[in-house]
Amino acid sequence: MKNIFAEAQAKNDVGASELVIDGRAKLCSNVTVDRIHENSVVLTDESELPAGLIVYATGYKSMNGLADKIKSPEVADRVGKV
Repeated sequence: MKNIFAEAQAKNDVGASELVIDGRAKLCSNVTVDRIHENSVVLTDESELPAGLIVYATGYKSMNGLADKIKSPEVADRVGKV
């Protein structure tokens, strides 16, 4: 079955993936921001990262709820999770 949302999903990548792959952007998991200093961020594991810019990202949310609203139950069964 063709994923009807594949084209839209592909357009979500505006270059961030390449930054991560190339090592120019780092990802931190299982930590949260504890403190913000003038030029750095201190995480809950006490690591301190230099920061000239902070991007507040709320996380990824599946498109299933939206997709269910715009497609019939029959189409939803055929397409599956998106």
